Amino acid sequence: MKKTSKIIALILLVLLSFKGIYGFYQDFFYGNPKKIKESEETIREYLHKEKGYENKDIENIFGFYNYKQANGKKYAGTIIMNDKKHTLYSYEIHHGKVFELDDIPKKQAK
Repeated sequence: MKKTSKIIALILLVLLSFKGIYGFYQDFFYGNPKKIKESEETIREYLHKEKGYENKDIENIFGFYNYKQANGKKYAGTIIMNDKKHTLYSYEIHHGKVFELDDIPKKQAK
């Protein structure tokens, strides 16, 4: 009975170590999904407060993770505006601050 419980414990440890290694791999190469969603919400809030856009003016925001960037620059994304040209803008999040890679104009008052 002792030998069986040791084998089961060893198998569990091996499985948990594989899960840990796979989790590290996922986070390193694909990023934390919560932080990607957080970066999308940060840019949406930035567009509302700083640029004057409303939700209807923004078609979509795609956040992504780039493992090749420096430590604070890994989360970035693309904004698609809801205009006639469906204009694309890129941004990066550096320690909670938004940096525009493409100049996002302020909303024109109609």
